[in-house]
Amino acid sequence: MKRIISTVLCAALLLCCSVFSASAHTHTLEYVKAVAADCETDGNTAYYRCTECGGLFTDVKATVAVNAADTVIPATGHDWGEWETVREPGESGPGLRRRYCKNEPEPHILIVTLDAGHGYYDNRGYYNEYYEGRRMFTLMSYLKEYLEEYENIVVYSTRETINDDCALADRGKTAAENGSELFISLHSNWFQTSSAMGVSVYRSFIRPESDELGALLGAAVAEVINASTGETYVRNDGRPMTRTEPAYTEDLGDGITQDYYNVTRASVVSEKCRYSYIIEHGFHSNPKECEFLLSDENLMNIARAECGVIAEYFGLYPKGGKPEYEHHVQYEEIPYNGEDPVVDTTDDTTVPPDDPDPLKGDVNRDGEVNNRDVVDLFRLVSGTDIDVDEKAADFNGDGTVDNKDVAALFRLVSGADQ
Repeated sequence: MKRIISTVLCAALLLCCSVFSASAHTHTLEYVKAVAADCETDGNTAYYRCTECGGLFTDVKATVAVNAADTVIPATGHDWGEWETVREPGESGPGLRRRYCKNEPEPHILIVTLDAGHGYYDNRGYYNEYYEGRRMFTLMSYLKEYLEEYENIVVYSTRETINDDCALADRGKTAAENGSELFISLHSNWFQTSSAMGVSVYRSFIRPESDELGALLGAAVAEVINASTGETYVRNDGRPMTRTEPAYTEDLGDGITQDYYNVTRASVVSEKCRYSYIIEHGFHSNPKECEFLLSDENLMNIARAECGVIAEYFGLYPKGGKPEYEHHVQYEEIPYNGEDPVVDTTDDTTVPPDDPDPLKGDVNRDGEVNNRDVVDLFRLVSGTDIDVDEKAADFNGDGTVDNKDVAALFRLVSGADQ
């Protein structure tokens, strides 16, 4: 009897140890981007995967598990248009007809918030005329101007005028509230000795997927400055850095650790904000880099370089243009039955009546409200001559079609209001 009890106790102890060991596992998460489904290929929702145990989760804190099957977005299937004859059938052989799929990939619209660090009188540099808050506002203005030359982007800024100086948390909060995918806080660095130099990029520690873009931005900035100074480089061996501290609420960071910098910490409260950076554009305490940053032309060059990286990374396209989409096509033979084809000369062209009450937000009149409507509305507001339903374009119903309608429609389509 004692031997049986001992055996049962040992088994229970082993079970407890096994349960404790499993619950004590610390997940090492990697982010898996969302991929849209197309006509023939499944897509997937965004999720996190533990590289140790293979578990899948919907959140960075690994509190909500998900099955692999639940992450799959099924292929949409084709939406075929009408057949058109390519070759008439005849005595020499069968004819040929084709039809095209009407589905097109919905264009990705990048929402960006730019933050010019500090305020008007903040942080004097090696030269007395340098103030970080003023020069970074100038840099932000150039970057915003260059980014807005592209079609599929909406750009917000935390400082509307050079005199604005909003609170740190409010800067990142702006990005979280407007549904930004990308947040960049523009700064220049300082150290007590004038020899310190170089470009630094900080990213949110809970956004490891943003490492690549951060490195590209840092390299682009350093290349521009180095052309003048001959010494500027990207610190931390070219990789973005993180700086953290213990989390003071469970809602921040991963619940245990949070970003040290208030701007990044506040921005990534939103799951939509996948890329959150602080970029230090050299040291204003260094005479060479400070002198470089005092030139408007140099700031223009930095802005162009940063804009180029962002445009390539997110697939932005210039206004008035659009990437060509390779339509799916289907061919079918038309058998020859020994008779000449009948030519239909009937003109059945009709003009659809005006819709007195259009679907609000259905700018392109296709019966749906989606990203294509956001793009067309943005093009209309930007001055592009485009045929749209202006009643549907006044999304907020204030009698004017402007950027407020673009922002409101995008928030609906992206789910930011949910």
